[in-house]
Amino acid sequence: MLSDLLYRLRALFRRAVAESELEDELRFHFERQVEKNRNAGMTPEEAMRQARLTFGGEEQIREQCRDARGISFVNSAMQDLRYGFRGLCRRPGFAAVAVLTIAVGIAANVSVFSFFNALLLSSVPARDPSRLVRILAPTPNGDGDGSFSYPEYAFLQQHARALEVLTAHYSTAPFYVTADNQTAEVQGAVVSGNYFALLGLRPSLGRFFDAEDDRVPDRNAVAVISYAFWQSAFHGNPQVLREPLTINARTFDIIGVAPENFYGVQIGAPPNDIWIPTMMAHAGYRWCDAFQPDCTIFGLLARLRPGSESGAAQAELKTLWSQYRMAHPHLEENRDITLAPAVGIEGSSRTYFHALVDLLLAVAGSLLLVVCANIGGLLIAHSSARRAEFAIRRSLGASSSRLIRQLVTEALLLAGSAGILGVALSVWISRAFAAFYQTDEEGYRHIYNIKFDADVLIYSLALTVVSGLLFGLIPAIQASRTDIMETLKTSGGSHVSVRSGSRSVLLATQLALSFALLVASGLLVRSTLTLENGEGLDVHHVVGLRLRPRLVGYPPAKAQAFLHEVVRRVHALPGVEAVSLTKTEGLVWGNGSTMKLAFPGRIYAKVGDEPEVNSHEVAPEYFQALHIPFVSGRDFRDTDREGFPRVAVINETLAKRLFPEKSPLDQMITLDDQRYQIVGLVKDAQIHNSLDGPVSMAYLPFWQNDTEQQVDARMCVRAAGDAGAVLAEIRKTIAEIDPNVPVTETMPLIDQVREAYSDARMAGIVLTITGLITLGLCAMGLFSVIAYEVNQRTREIGIRIALGAQPRQVIRYFLRRGLILVTWGMASGMVLALASLRLLNAWLFGVEFWNPVTFLGVSSILFTTAFLAIYIPSRRASLLDPVSALRYD
Repeated sequence: MLSDLLYRLRALFRRAVAESELEDELRFHFERQVEKNRNAGMTPEEAMRQARLTFGGEEQIREQCRDARGISFVNSAMQDLRYGFRGLCRRPGFAAVAVLTIAVGIAANVSVFSFFNALLLSSVPARDPSRLVRILAPTPNGDGDGSFSYPEYAFLQQHARALEVLTAHYSTAPFYVTADNQTAEVQGAVVSGNYFALLGLRPSLGRFFDAEDDRVPDRNAVAVISYAFWQSAFHGNPQVLREPLTINARTFDIIGVAPENFYGVQIGAPPNDIWIPTMMAHAGYRWCDAFQPDCTIFGLLARLRPGSESGAAQAELKTLWSQYRMAHPHLEENRDITLAPAVGIEGSSRTYFHALVDLLLAVAGSLLLVVCANIGGLLIAHSSARRAEFAIRRSLGASSSRLIRQLVTEALLLAGSAGILGVALSVWISRAFAAFYQTDEEGYRHIYNIKFDADVLIYSLALTVVSGLLFGLIPAIQASRTDIMETLKTSGGSHVSVRSGSRSVLLATQLALSFALLVASGLLVRSTLTLENGEGLDVHHVVGLRLRPRLVGYPPAKAQAFLHEVVRRVHALPGVEAVSLTKTEGLVWGNGSTMKLAFPGRIYAKVGDEPEVNSHEVAPEYFQALHIPFVSGRDFRDTDREGFPRVAVINETLAKRLFPEKSPLDQMITLDDQRYQIVGLVKDAQIHNSLDGPVSMAYLPFWQNDTEQQVDARMCVRAAGDAGAVLAEIRKTIAEIDPNVPVTETMPLIDQVREAYSDARMAGIVLTITGLITLGLCAMGLFSVIAYEVNQRTREIGIRIALGAQPRQVIRYFLRRGLILVTWGMASGMVLALASLRLLNAWLFGVEFWNPVTFLGVSSILFTTAFLAIYIPSRRASLLDPVSALRYD
């Protein structure tokens, strides 16, 4: 096999030598045959003649010998490539348009796959990441990102034998940091001492945690900082290990700097700038005691022991989990334990992004189909113009398969050139995708490691080949069926009729996909406008802030006094119209949390059967700040506080649910076993998609919570002008009260809404761009179909005009043929849109998927564009000079 391979490689790469040896060998055998004939008594002339007869055709023998080398396919492929390249060079305009068009389709698909690869397929940055697994505690409702308490982690770490290393991490810890005389909030992580050892990382400076650093609670105040934080906060100072670092009012010693480009183990999450040991969790988490069994804040990451499989590890973990639950029966019972590969985004975010990527892949795939159909139609037209060439090649002995191979090679040449350009474009498009999610609704920066790796390369190559086959195979098969006799008799004249069924089908497909994409983009654009303009809610000219006195150890009484003073002073600032506070659970304009609702007069069989309702704790002026209109009743007052009768304001959806036939004012409702008197009714102001429907909402007084006194708060401030302009004054005012209290998430609420629903905005932009591209391709396809038919029937048109046909009759004839095709395409597009648009419900806000205005608008745009694309070549046909047309060939 080796010698055969070397022989073939030699014949391929040293062709001149192989040909010279072949000639020498043929000459030797011929001369031997001549000598044999002369020895048999023939004359020299007769001996030569008989030798030639014995050998047969010399060229045939040469071809047989070349075929024996086993590289004839390579040689013919190279010949096809050279011929195809020369052919494309003779048609530079067509080649440029085709390559650019295909490149757009390939770039869109490669970009989406790169996004998918970065979010859902990337491994945790670590040594040998294939052995890393996440351990999750899902609940029966499918929440796959369940975390663990520290005692649960300690028990599993001590008893799990299938795991080589098990580490705990709380990677979304809010750290309010003072470093180098600068104060800012950063995203930190509370991690176990074996965290960096599990990942197999080496510090850029200093050292990582050891067992002693993570042994005793609140003893070792040490921290590791990220490389980026080292550069930004300390300017790369090599003496940083001697610098103090204050985290949430606690002083830490910096012991090391993490490697460059390491940001933590949560893919797609805000990057970690600082890591502290779990024994210092009290400094990084203040909402519950991090060492108690009911404080489940830690994610678990493990490395499988060599020789241990994930199935066996999960079985062991389930057994250990059952033992732990039996030993602690008072803990929550509905949590399970499972094991998953440490790849991609975790939990609910994974489901969220998976749905988005599925939509983007469908859109990019539709665009590629339209592109392939368009280029396929153009290739059919060009193949029809080359009928004489194909007929001559067939008559000279070329088989249909040989002709198909040549044309497919030309198509793959186009696809290959477009693939190179498309991959280059995809780098820019992928960065644009990531830019949509660079900042979340709370102002945190996210990092998505979108890169061109081996998986993206393989996908790009496969997509390029498939694209070339998609738009090249049908034209090649149709061209191989050229009628040789008929074509040669007419010398390939233009008057030969060609079937245009394939082009019609391809064009109808383009129209159908374009219609569906334009309808989807129209709905998403309307949805985005609804989000930004709001229904019963106005977030323009409103700024939001988060006040976090809990992080610096404020007790409830001091925190509430601080919040009262902040509201009073900010309200006195020039240009401020309204100031209010809300509970930190949920954004200012969000849907808050859920509470159990007991309907008036209804008795439930057991506890937990009660339905749920959304609730939001808000201070006075909340409805004024967000311009939520009152239907009846009153706003909260300063007297609605602890020790006074509980009151509530509800929205219209909850009012219709509870009191469909009477006014809700002064009625009583029960929420979480507490009775509230309804004092106000407001318009619905909750953002919801078409799947969820209207939200039942109860607003409760911010200062009346006697079960958990408010410590932290979110604040909203409505300004008379630009909200961002007063933000600096607001921060300055708060700092005058207490500069140590962290003030974070400062941004206009309109920006929060845009970032919170960036998926809907991005889907709308992508679909709009894709729809416009497909619309342009459809117009180009229709124009080329009619222009080609006009060109093919020039003599016929000239005869018709010479016999008295009017220009309007010629125009009407081509319009009728084109618009029939458009009608079929739009009808198919309508069916396709109705069948697929239900998938968009998760991204539609305030818009139903069956929206007559959108459908009519898209139909008008598509029909008008198609009409113009047909009319222009039709009018040109009607203006033909009969004499010139009759001379046309």
